Amino acid sequence: MTKSEISEAAARRNGLLAGGVLVAIAAVYAVIAYIVPLALDDYVFIDTYTNALPDPRSDFSLRRWAAFASIVRCEDNGRLANILSPVSTLFTPKWLYAVITGCVTAALVWLLARLTKGDKPGWQLLAAMWAIVLVVLPWRNNLFVADYELNYIYTGVLLLATLLEAERAAEGKIGAAETAAACVMAFLAGWMHEGFSAALVFGIGLWALCVRFKMPARWWAVVIALGSGMLVALTAPGVWLRFGAQHGVHIKSIKAIAFNYASLVMFALVACMLLRSEWRRRLRMLFYQRLFVISLGASFVGLLYSFVIRFQPRMAMISATFAIIAIGCIVREWQVAKKVARCHWLYAVVMLACLLLMANVIRVQSILTAEAEAVIKLMKSSAHGVAFYDVRDHHQDHLSTLGMPLRLYWVEEFSFSSLAQVLDKDEPIAVVPTALRNARLEQAESVPGNAGMKRLNGCLVGAPVEDYKEVFPSYFDVTLADGRRCRSMLVLCQQFVSEAGERMMYYRPLDVPATTPVAEVNRIE
Repeated sequence: MTKSEISEAAARRNGLLAGGVLVAIAAVYAVIAYIVPLALDDYVFIDTYTNALPDPRSDFSLRRWAAFASIVRCEDNGRLANILSPVSTLFTPKWLYAVITGCVTAALVWLLARLTKGDKPGWQLLAAMWAIVLVVLPWRNNLFVADYELNYIYTGVLLLATLLEAERAAEGKIGAAETAAACVMAFLAGWMHEGFSAALVFGIGLWALCVRFKMPARWWAVVIALGSGMLVALTAPGVWLRFGAQHGVHIKSIKAIAFNYASLVMFALVACMLLRSEWRRRLRMLFYQRLFVISLGASFVGLLYSFVIRFQPRMAMISATFAIIAIGCIVREWQVAKKVARCHWLYAVVMLACLLLMANVIRVQSILTAEAEAVIKLMKSSAHGVAFYDVRDHHQDHLSTLGMPLRLYWVEEFSFSSLAQVLDKDEPIAVVPTALRNARLEQAESVPGNAGMKRLNGCLVGAPVEDYKEVFPSYFDVTLADGRRCRSMLVLCQQFVSEAGERMMYYRPLDVPATTPVAEVNRIE
């Protein structure tokens, strides 16, 4: 064989291996999307769509969808992702939605690798990028919920594809037809999630300032389309109603900066490059790279969200996505990847580790899905909306799955309130241990402390609360039986009616495993 034939054969082999990695990634996330149950915002938007018109129905109707979109825009936000939510939950077969989601997630990995490398990535980089995506992106914050996938995974893919097209436009590599298609995609990407698109628009604006706005017309066409889509979302009344209630610096928001650890690593690397003259020279070269400046600026805005709004960990998707690209630019400038590119066995081990991790995630999620289906079935059949069921402890398998499965399904109060909307129960729903099925307060023993709690069959209970409407979290000072004192422990409070006909409260401490004995409970002074 000639050298050219050998080179072509190697390229085909590498292409096949890269395709195999992407197929494996798509298959894994397709399985997860198929087995993950509806939850949280899925239920909210199903209920909103069903009741958008006076005659509640869940079938497809353009008139009902227009009314639904108007409600979302006026009362929630203007995101296209949320307006499209019924597509993923009501109108698309579960298997088809799962296949699409698997392909979209694989595309996310490919786009990150493509932007990082500068050209088509090989299988080694794809395997490494998947490992980075598993560790860096906030999957542990219920990111597998269908509506959150639309808001972050689908949006991320559209924005990265828009960024790639903008890069190609800047280099004069796209024609008129591709520019028109890119503008349509950019508009939809900007509309999908105003926070995500605003971060990218800021990064792009930062570069435009650096070059005094001297960029090709087709690049500007893509950028203007992106900004126009963002403005559609930002002009929604619901966005500003929510911002008015959620803006400002909060202690929890400041603590949430830690979830943006990809951005923190990125800025730490930049800071380290200031320490030596040779490194500073390389840093100056980086600031001449358009992709690095855009990604650095976009990631900074994602980090800034931790200060100005009530931060949810899944929002770290914004800062992390662009931080990965910026760190990739730094690695490429230092030519670090070339030094380990020949270690094929290392990438094979990384790929195998990712597959084993996700196999365990699928296993645990299957258990949690079966549990959710059983609990909801019990709630539907209960006159009082109570499921007497021993749910899996949310601390279990947390480390071995990196917290990816929907382990907070029966922990977050929003899970209960959103599900209650579609169950349409007259009373608050609750999930209570089977040990309290026939409970009576007179059988309980008092727990020391001024919280007024009692202990019955190893569970904390109490008298019913007047005007109780839904499950809610509260905080108590809790002393455990081993002497540990847990100040401000988060406790989930659920009112229920036992099969003995007695109404009472069930208090579930969330910061320790459910089997942990409690010695004393006090109100927080």
